[in-house]
Amino acid sequence: MEQRPMIAKVALPIPIYKEFDFIIPDSLQGAAIIGKRVKVPLRNRKTWGVIVAVTEQSTVCGDLEPLLAVADGPSYTAVDVEFCRWMSDHYLSPLGIVINRPLPQRATERVKRYYRPIVGVTEAASLIDKLQRRAPRQAALLQMISAIPTSMISEAELRCQLGEVRHQLIRLQEKGFIKQVRPVAQKQESLPLLSTDDAAAVNRICAKFVHGGTILLHGRERRGIYHYVVKEAIKRGECVLILVPERFLLAQLTHSFRSQWGGIVEIYHGGLPEGERGRIWNRARSGDCRIIIGTRSAIFLPFTNLRLIIIDEEQDSSYKQQDMLPYYHAREAALMKGAITRKNRRVPLLLLGSAAPSLETFHATHTKAIELIRLSRQERKSDVEIEVIDLRRVKGKSDLCISPQLRQAIGETLSHGKKVLLIVNRRGYFSVVLCKECGQSLRCPQCGINLVYHFTTSQLLCHLCSNVYHGMRCSQCRSRALRFLGAGTQRVEAEVNRLFPSAATMRIDADTMRKKEKNLSFARRDNDIVIGTQMVAKGPRWAQLGLVGVVSADTFLGRPDFRAAERTFQLLASSASQIESGRIIIQTYFPDQYAIRYFAADDYDGFYHEEIDYRKRFFYPPFSYLAKITFSYKDRRQKKIETIKKTLAPFAVDLLGPTKIPGAKEEEYLLVKGTTSALVCEAATALLHAIPGLRINIDPL
Repeated sequence: MEQRPMIAKVALPIPIYKEFDFIIPDSLQGAAIIGKRVKVPLRNRKTWGVIVAVTEQSTVCGDLEPLLAVADGPSYTAVDVEFCRWMSDHYLSPLGIVINRPLPQRATERVKRYYRPIVGVTEAASLIDKLQRRAPRQAALLQMISAIPTSMISEAELRCQLGEVRHQLIRLQEKGFIKQVRPVAQKQESLPLLSTDDAAAVNRICAKFVHGGTILLHGRERRGIYHYVVKEAIKRGECVLILVPERFLLAQLTHSFRSQWGGIVEIYHGGLPEGERGRIWNRARSGDCRIIIGTRSAIFLPFTNLRLIIIDEEQDSSYKQQDMLPYYHAREAALMKGAITRKNRRVPLLLLGSAAPSLETFHATHTKAIELIRLSRQERKSDVEIEVIDLRRVKGKSDLCISPQLRQAIGETLSHGKKVLLIVNRRGYFSVVLCKECGQSLRCPQCGINLVYHFTTSQLLCHLCSNVYHGMRCSQCRSRALRFLGAGTQRVEAEVNRLFPSAATMRIDADTMRKKEKNLSFARRDNDIVIGTQMVAKGPRWAQLGLVGVVSADTFLGRPDFRAAERTFQLLASSASQIESGRIIIQTYFPDQYAIRYFAADDYDGFYHEEIDYRKRFFYPPFSYLAKITFSYKDRRQKKIETIKKTLAPFAVDLLGPTKIPGAKEEEYLLVKGTTSALVCEAATALLHAIPGLRINIDPL
């Protein structure tokens, strides 16, 4: 009896909620397995997809086309295909998009090069100053290489921070500033000694390796504990994945782990060249790479023996993908990855770390879904002084963004040889421009949000759509009489330079970070005063930091967001975590707001209880689940809204909105709230069937 050919179900990278069936020809039997990339015919072209199932029968009527080829490059395991299918179902994204988007198409082996400075630290500093004007990229490279004069640094680490650097490295070698060296075994640095309480925390975490589970590590000093837990996992022959929220945090963390484990540590993020991502992908699947440190996209890596996932700063919103499908959250994806691997007889441990956890995570510790471990050093040290400045009572010029108290504190800190960090959670110069005649704020005609004045270019800029407006005129009454309000990073920088002209100052925000030569670690080391958005408040503590000034703690409080108080507390907590001893000064118009009040009292539990009462009263997460439904229209807006309401009528969900979307013409969104995640997903799925083309964001932030 002739054996029937097997059928491969292939997910293609197109926005269609279905898989396509293809015959596996005899020549590809054995090679065409679940998780492999395959070339298939699609109408009048050929494309690549991923096999997500192999069956004996097809539900498609008619003849099937055969597979054309199987790729030799990176691929998924069957367990990872199951994980991608869960992500597709939960976040209502086409499986073809979910599974194809993170998969590198090729893997290339780079030549590993290592460099060391030839010149001394003092001479390097002089050379860096000379290079800044004519060759800023070379200056940044020399600065990074000379930061550790007794150690070598790899080209991969340099590339992670500064992008492609091959040409600049060659130029620095030709000038005799650096030299390429052979990799030698580095002396393994000893792990920091733990306190009795921290050692007990390590023992509690390591005891979970047998049965797995989820633990919240609540405290400020977590990295030493991470090292000991990773050491135990490596000792057991397991693999480890460590996630951080931002790419610029990777270098320092990776350096500390490579000083312990060398070549079994890799960095992974979406900014790496595709061939490099493919190389690391293959190393993860083979088990050759035991520790991978990456951003949220690393959650897709196909580990063969993953036993420990660490998510540092688990509360950070950067773990949620907002700009493209799938709109996943890395923390929730890690929880499900653990559940799927546990079902396949592998029991991973998920370790969440934060000094100010998300309300959802901390609430889960109260319901016993997550185990809580508090660190003894969670309490703020007595030599950190907190002062809240009520801006309503500040005398003097009302248009200044630095109060007399903060100005005096900056001067005192600099006089003691300490550094100053100023947090301004808005880039630009003036954050609001008002018309004196009609009182209207100048808004982007395309987006509808406030325009921000940028002093260096003398332009009004929309931070959402990036449109530039040169005409300094009110769009309502056409008046040129304008008033500039609010403080952005550029304005604070200008005021600091005026008040402290002799201090070395640097501004760090999305504008300056677009220039690859700007690097956070160097900003911390080489400047007296750093002004930046909340990105500078992330990562390990700053050396010699004596003052943290939050120029306006009201940035989040003024937004129409039910998480406003939580975001404010977390911004203040991350800012405070940067300082070992010194002062924290918070400027605010709402000194009695409970997020600020509880932070000043170092009372996260008090904040949690007040915030959780508010969430419960208004039926917000963690007591409900959300879906953001975005729809576009031209002239049938009301009909779409009626269809949405009619479709959702059979479901026990609440509907909020619609609300216009800043940044999009003829687009609005609604929020769906339900008691369970399954209910909200079911209601959102019904909407997808009723109105194709809707954008649905499950668990939006």
